[in-house]
Amino acid sequence: MLIYEDTFQTNVTFDLKKIAKPEKIVFLDIETTGFSARTSYLSILGLAYLKDHVWHYKQWFLDDPNQEKDLLIDFFSFMKDYTTIITFNGDQFDLPFLLQRCNRYLLSYDFDRYQTIDYYKLLSPYKKIMHLPNAKQKTYELFAGIDRKDQLDGRLLIPIYKEYLTTKEEMAKNVILLHNMEDITYLVTLTNLLSYYELFKGKSMDKLSDEAIYGTYREDKNENSLSIHLTFPYEFPRDFFHSFKGHQLVIQKNQVTFIVSSQSKNFHHYFVNYKDYYYLPEEDYAIYKDLASYVPGERKVKADPYHCYSNFKVTKDFLNSKTTLRSYAKSLISWMVLVS
Repeated sequence: MLIYEDTFQTNVTFDLKKIAKPEKIVFLDIETTGFSARTSYLSILGLAYLKDHVWHYKQWFLDDPNQEKDLLIDFFSFMKDYTTIITFNGDQFDLPFLLQRCNRYLLSYDFDRYQTIDYYKLLSPYKKIMHLPNAKQKTYELFAGIDRKDQLDGRLLIPIYKEYLTTKEEMAKNVILLHNMEDITYLVTLTNLLSYYELFKGKSMDKLSDEAIYGTYREDKNENSLSIHLTFPYEFPRDFFHSFKGHQLVIQKNQVTFIVSSQSKNFHHYFVNYKDYYYLPEEDYAIYKDLASYVPGERKVKADPYHCYSNFKVTKDFLNSKTTLRSYAKSLISWMVLVS
């Protein structure tokens, strides 16, 4: 077993304290000789962590498969001082794989005392609104402006590792080390994308001061426009624009703007729990299903994401109420995520 350690630099703008005490967090990634822990074993395990305000990484490289048990013991010994494990798809693969390999050697380790956070689970529901083709780690890295040296898929490392076990060729080992090192160090950088997660969940809007929210309304002969402007205390990693059926989301640095257009003076307030509603076509609004039981069947249809709303007109009271603007912005982002 070979162990490699070094420091690295990255710019984490998201407040790690929202997750846990930064010095108690590790970012983890593994590479293996296959997908099944019953027939495969570890080739490398890597961690990134913060110590004395400096980012470090540590890699356990298994140059002898017979030392896998020693690797696992050393890893869990290292983990005794930490409370939080962050991975990318680790809930599905990395952590179960490690536990199954522990069982193979009758090691009684588990992750029960750790808070485990999977960035794949947090970010993948928003890949469409972020205009991403898939939810792979490298895709999020590209979105975040990360330029990797390593371009290999993890599956391609399997034959390279097996070749190394036979030849002990340094080049083969270095390819695996680079891939794992960039996986764990760039996973740290992907923490910045949690600013989008908090926005899409509506969490960050709740924390904005009233001074950071305002609304504007414009009437025109052909179209009326309502805009809600939000100013955040931090910049988003990347500007982007999303538009759907007269609803626009614009993110520029620390500014988020919702723009809603309507050909009448009526605007829609959407309900994302559309399965609990019926839509009344003649009235052009949705009502809760309990109330709909009193409406004749020919006058109602089950609501869908596009026909589940109430209507309102923009008034001075609406624009002056920070609570109303905040609530409407949260409903807009929830609906835009739903229909993306």
